[in-house]
Amino acid sequence: MSYETKTTFTKLLMTDYRPGVCTHLMFRDNTELWPFFEKRKRTGGDKIYRPLILRRASGSTKYHTETGSLATAAQRTKAGAEDTIKFVTTSKKVSQHLLNLVKVNKLRYLDAVDSLVEESVDEQRDAMEKHFFGTGGYLATCESAADAGGKTTITFPTGTNMDQFEEGMAVAVLLKADHTTDDGHAGTTIDSKDDDARTITLATAVSSAAGIDSTHGVCATGTCDETNGVLCPNSLNDICSETLTLHGLPVATYANYKSKIYDVSGPAEIEVIQKMIDFGEGRRGARYDRIWGHDSCIRNYQFDLIDPRTIQQPGSGEMGTGAIYFKGRSKRKKKGEVLPIESLVYANPIDRIWAIEDAVIEVFYTAFNEWMSDDTGKILHKVTGIAGYECDFGSEYQITGFERYKLVAADNIT
Repeated sequence: MSYETKTTFTKLLMTDYRPGVCTHLMFRDNTELWPFFEKRKRTGGDKIYRPLILRRASGSTKYHTETGSLATAAQRTKAGAEDTIKFVTTSKKVSQHLLNLVKVNKLRYLDAVDSLVEESVDEQRDAMEKHFFGTGGYLATCESAADAGGKTTITFPTGTNMDQFEEGMAVAVLLKADHTTDDGHAGTTIDSKDDDARTITLATAVSSAAGIDSTHGVCATGTCDETNGVLCPNSLNDICSETLTLHGLPVATYANYKSKIYDVSGPAEIEVIQKMIDFGEGRRGARYDRIWGHDSCIRNYQFDLIDPRTIQQPGSGEMGTGAIYFKGRSKRKKKGEVLPIESLVYANPIDRIWAIEDAVIEVFYTAFNEWMSDDTGKILHKVTGIAGYECDFGSEYQITGFERYKLVAADNIT
C-alpha cells in the first residue's frame, strides 16, 4: 500500500503559484445509482433472513359430486431465504511530512486530508456501482486472449460495457466455476484498453492465453478466490437471472423463484418493453417504478422511436435526446403517469434493459460508506514505527432480491 507523500502530491503543492486546481477531470460523477442505494438502505445484521411463499398449493382444490370425496390437503411451497453481509474497504496512507507541508495555506492548493476523503469516497462508490452490474462477482466474461510482447490482450463479447475497466485498475483473470487461476492470473493491472475493440491489455501475461475463453472472467483483484468464493454483494444480474442460485435457493429446486429474461435479438421496440411490463405485472404481481438501461441502448431506443428534433418547435435549433418515459400497464401509477426510462453509465451488458420494482431490491447494511475511527472519532491513525498515518473507509452491506421473480429484462437488443 503506497503512501501519499510529497512526491505523489507535488502537483497539488504551490510550486508555480497559479490559482486553482482542476478537479473536474480527476473524478467522473457516475453516481446515478447512489440516490437509489440510499433510498433502499435497511439496517441488517450478520445474517439476513426472510421466509418466502413461492407457489400455491397443488391438488387441495377439487370439483366433486354431491357425496363425492373431498380433495387431498396440500400446502403452499414455503422456503427460507438468507444471505450474509459483504465487506469492502478503501485504504489510504499519508506521510507526516506532507501533513506538515499542507498545514500552511500558502503552500498548497488542496488539503491532504480533504484529498484523501474525496478520493476514498469517490473510489468506493465507483466500485460499488460497477459491481452492482457484475455477474457472480465478475465484471465481465472473457471471449478470448492473445499473447503480444509478453502481455496478454483479453477480448470481451459483444455487449460488454467497457466503462467497467480503467487503465491501472487491479484485476484478476479467473476460471468462473471455482475462481482458480487455471490459465489465468490472480493479480495484475490493466495497461490499456480499447473500447471499440472491446479489449484490455494486461501488465502481466496470463499463464496460457490459448486457454482463456467464456469459462473465464475478469474481476477486481480480491473479489473472488478459490477459498472464500465471491466476496462482493449480489448484483442486479445475479438477482435478475433465470439460472443463478440466490439467497441459497437454487432455481432447479424452486422453479418459480427466478426472473424472466426475453432474448430480443433485435431492436427495443415499444412492443418489447410492453411485453416485459405485461408479463411482470400480469403474471408475477409486480408494480414497476422505472426502466433501466445503458446510455447507448436507451439512445438507440429513443432514436428508433422518433427523431428527437421533430418534437421541438420549428426553427428552435434544438436537437438531441432528453428524458424519455414509457406509458405502459403499470398498476402502481395513477392515470396519466408514466415510467421513467433511466440510463446508467455502468449498466452491463449494454444490450440489456431491466424493468425495476424498487421494493424488490433492498440494501442491508451494518456500515455504509463510513470511516473506521477510534473512540475519539479520529479517522487518521499513526502507523507504528513509520512517520505516517493511515485511514480506512468501508462498507458492510448486501444487496437482496427476495422477490426476484418480479424483475424482468430484455436481452440482446440491437
